[in-house]
Amino acid sequence: MRRDNQPEPITSTTTTTREFTLLGTYTITAYNALSYQTDNSPCISASGMNICEAGELICACPREFEFGTEFFINGRWWNCQDRMAKRYREKNHIDILMKTVEEAKAWGVKQLEVYVKCNK
Repeated sequence: MRRDNQPEPITSTTTTTREFTLLGTYTITAYNALSYQTDNSPCISASGMNICEAGELICACPREFEFGTEFFINGRWWNCQDRMAKRYREKNHIDILMKTVEEAKAWGVKQLEVYVKCNK
């Protein structure tokens, strides 16, 4: 992280630079792949991915973003593979997947700057 609090551009082995745009301050909460927090198939995300087996950092994002969209939140890149519950109509809200209920509770609710990876 640079001193101006913006993420460093990440360069891949093909020398392409990951570019990003600040979306603004979002409400960031956490959830778990459990039926009482999701639905009767908690391991299958809205995109169809088995998030219980995924090794990636997964998040549920607003419907305006496509599955696979990458967000830079709190020093990490998160991949949108799920959707926010319909009761959360607030657009500036992202739910990040945590492995344990204890981790999710410890996370709580945070207001953080969110960057989105630009597709080029």
